[in-house]
Amino acid sequence: MARTLLAGFFLVLIGAGPAVAQGRPTAALRPVVEADAVHPGTSARVALVVTLPPNLHVQSNQPRDRDLIPTALAIEPVPGVTVSHIVYPPAMDFAQIGQREPLLVFPHEFAVAAELAVGASVAPGDLTLRGRFRYQACDDRGCFGPITVPVEWTLKVVAASTPVTPVNRALVAGVGGGDRVDGAAALAALPPGAAPRPASSAAGAASALARLDRFTILATEG
Repeated sequence: MARTLLAGFFLVLIGAGPAVAQGRPTAALRPVVEADAVHPGTSARVALVVTLPPNLHVQSNQPRDRDLIPTALAIEPVPGVTVSHIVYPPAMDFAQIGQREPLLVFPHEFAVAAELAVGASVAPGDLTLRGRFRYQACDDRGCFGPITVPVEWTLKVVAASTPVTPVNRALVAGVGGGDRVDGAAALAALPPGAAPRPASSAAGAASALARLDRFTILATEG
């Protein structure tokens, strides 16, 4: 009897395995800049274009349900460059099965922007802006676990006499209508992403599952 119960316990683990192995739906992220360069002493805008698989959405930056994870972007400042605001698109209502009221969500494709102030003393050259983006993908029945991923942009600073050419002005300028969050507050509110799992952990899990071959399954129970 004990052996049968133990085998049943391991069957439950095997049944849960594919859900973990399949992982969570991930978004394609495309960082863009408003122009090919920026002059010292001026402002600049960058954006992050987010594309999820069809029929999925993410929570807005301010979900109605406090148990859900808000979508959030935070950018770390670099010397001479200040992140003034993070700009979100307007959220939309979404009726999810089992929820009493509609959720506030962003659709499967949207963009979040950031407004930057470039100091007059910043020397010409390339600046790398690093940030973090957190989101929780959902469908019409439920939500997956949240994900925090690193993102970065390259901001090219040129002398005032050098022409600047718009490259994504319409896209970046089109982000708005939602909340504008102070850049420093956004950075403080978004914790760092989890560290990658060591490769040895995956190997250990595979080894543990291999031990199941030594058991004889006498019966199964749903």
